[in-house]
Amino acid sequence: MSRIQAGIHDPSALASGRGASWKKILAGVVAATWAIVAVAFHNWLYDGVAVATSILLLTAAAAFFVWEAPPGRQPLRLLGFFVFGQAFISSGMGVVMGEDESVLHLAPTTEAFSFAVESAGLFAFAFMVGAALTVPRKAPPSADEETTHAGPTTGTAVVLASLAALYSMALATMVGSSTLERLGMLPLLLVNPELLLPFFVASRLLTRRRMTLPIIILVGSQVFVTFFTSMLGATILVIRDGLLANVLLGRKLPLRWIAPVVVAVILLNPVKHIFREQAFDVDEDMTTSAAFEFWNEAITTTWEDRPRSEKQPGLDSTLTRLNYNSMSAHVYTMLQGRLPFEGGDTYEDIPTLLIPRAIYPDKPTTTYMRGRWLIKLGLQDRESVERTSFAVPASAEAYWNFGWLGVPGIAFALGLIVGAIFRLAPRDAVARVAFLVLAVVVLGQFVDMLIWVIPKLFVIAVTGAVLRVYVQLGKRRRSPAHARAPRLEQA
Repeated sequence: MSRIQAGIHDPSALASGRGASWKKILAGVVAATWAIVAVAFHNWLYDGVAVATSILLLTAAAAFFVWEAPPGRQPLRLLGFFVFGQAFISSGMGVVMGEDESVLHLAPTTEAFSFAVESAGLFAFAFMVGAALTVPRKAPPSADEETTHAGPTTGTAVVLASLAALYSMALATMVGSSTLERLGMLPLLLVNPELLLPFFVASRLLTRRRMTLPIIILVGSQVFVTFFTSMLGATILVIRDGLLANVLLGRKLPLRWIAPVVVAVILLNPVKHIFREQAFDVDEDMTTSAAFEFWNEAITTTWEDRPRSEKQPGLDSTLTRLNYNSMSAHVYTMLQGRLPFEGGDTYEDIPTLLIPRAIYPDKPTTTYMRGRWLIKLGLQDRESVERTSFAVPASAEAYWNFGWLGVPGIAFALGLIVGAIFRLAPRDAVARVAFLVLAVVVLGQFVDMLIWVIPKLFVIAVTGAVLRVYVQLGKRRRSPAHARAPRLEQA
């Protein structure tokens, strides 16, 4: 069997033994270095258990990254890497970071901030235990000998990428807004950039098809969306999903993709808030010239050379945005005699969200469903929730409902569901990679309330069917000579 064909059914076969050894050494060095840093330089707000949890989170993420998993457990490997990595970045890394003094009066105790890290770690580990019980253990069956499942053709990929790009840009600029309002997010079930990019990356890695143009179209359209809306996630998330496709297939991470993401986060994250304040006051549609002007002023205001006392927040602001511990600490503090445990009430709007607005025209907006809880926490008012919002981590939400027992209980149940969803993955290798990456990033992130996660189970299920259609567009019959080629290579 050729190396490429082996990689289709056993992605880990694509990584060399020497490369795997270096990955293990590097992972060990990273984990050990963080352990030293966390112990030596942790913030006074975090106790020893929180520091140990932080070390465990990064160690677990590194272990899943280097795990030479059997073919059937590759989805679990990717899920573990993403879940623990995200928990470390959003919570564990905070043990060495200072907290904004403006939030310390909301959660003044070391116990509250330690809770933030410990609950995030407990949630992540319980989730992965549940997922491990339901994720398929066997490798997918081999492809039909009479056909080659080759993913999309280059032409098909260009068409799909163009449709996704046009719709994304139309949403950003609200061209034909009345039509877009009626369609809502429905077209994204068919042409979702976060689905298509790993689909194209997997096709390039597994079939050697030329996917450079469709990838450029997709990423370029998301850069356009970021330019007009300041939504960094539009660009960063599609690139992240392409990187995760490489991780799933055991390939080296392309550094030329990672560097722009890191630079964008560091430089533009503190800038985007000034851009949004300016753009919010614009009555008419955003124009290209206005966007350039706003970005120029925002960048200048944030990064221009001025006395330290007058500087706008830069890198510190970026790191603070990645740290969700102050929110979890606030929830914990409010539940110490100020607010009652909700007993599951924060989840009550999830069934309503699943009802299409065409059937329920007066359905409350998602902003209302989520915003009312932020108002109850005393963090926002009815006006501010329309402009921006805070994220309540799922671990803090679980505690808000059921106390400490709710943190592993909710996480374990969610893990069981997500692991079972992986059983809907297509058999085709290329489509399977795209499905697994999308399922992991959509269902494995817990930096906000579960009202954002549970409804997406339906989206993931539909995606499995959509990918099967896309595969048929690139499927071709083998010629007798082509069918014999693998046997010759194997020999």
